[in-house]
Amino acid sequence: MDKLRAIAGEKLFLLVFLIITGCAAIAYQTVDYESLYRPSAPKQRVMTPEQAQLYQQEHKVSFYKEVKPILDTLCVSCHGCYDAPCQLKLGSIEGLDRGASKQLVYDSTRLKAADPTRLFIDATDTEGWRKKDFYPVLNERIDSKVANLDNSVLAKLIDLKRLHPQPVSGKLGKDYDLKFDRTLQCTTIEEFPKYEHDHPQWGMPYAMPGLSLKEENTLKQWLQEGSKVEPLPPLPSQTVQAVAKWDSYFNGATLKQQLVFRYIYEHLFLGHIHFKGHADNEFFMLGGVNK
Repeated sequence: MDKLRAIAGEKLFLLVFLIITGCAAIAYQTVDYESLYRPSAPKQRVMTPEQAQLYQQEHKVSFYKEVKPILDTLCVSCHGCYDAPCQLKLGSIEGLDRGASKQLVYDSTRLKAADPTRLFIDATDTEGWRKKDFYPVLNERIDSKVANLDNSVLAKLIDLKRLHPQPVSGKLGKDYDLKFDRTLQCTTIEEFPKYEHDHPQWGMPYAMPGLSLKEENTLKQWLQEGSKVEPLPPLPSQTVQAVAKWDSYFNGATLKQQLVFRYIYEHLFLGHIHFKGHADNEFFMLGGVNK
């Protein structure tokens, strides 16, 4: 009799488990994006001058004139540092195209050294970042207006904020975790239905006022148009000459020069260098030293 009761108890537990997991599956449905929009692969974001000219004639959204000012104003305060949430850096198209990572930059429990993931340094293109387990936040499947939004984590997070707007006054609710060492939820496009179900208040900007309709429409139109970027104009000859001069200076051949400039590099490699008398928006970084 006791054995029969145990079997009945096990079956009841299994039935309850199946009901609970079934309800969770109904609460959010995963999407097979590969079947919908084909396999994912990095895209060429920067246009040729000819493509950019046609793009401008069609009155499409400019990354540098319209999109980047929004990102610089509302996003890079969090997503601009080396240890930005999910390592998603939004200060440049290279950071946007690189995407995000679940890997922690600073991990006090780490016993072994980890490979650094410095933008512009530790990988030279988006394909290289994919090999380092960074995943896209922009569409990397077929180029269509539907796919460019539906397959974009960035677009999904913007929409989530619109669906669940943050109150304009009062304290933040308990749903928001602002601790420095909080566990980050770095969602891929495939994981987004669960993220939306578990954290409906966590649209972007996180724990901040939402975008205006104009800002939101600008970003989503840019995404819908394929997240294209116009090429930057060539550097003025004055700048090219200044860079060549300092590059030659910092790569001196003598042992004394190598020692001194190694010391300088170790102290300035994170800084931005501006040449006095040059354009206000020109900044450079030291790229390396002789070994």
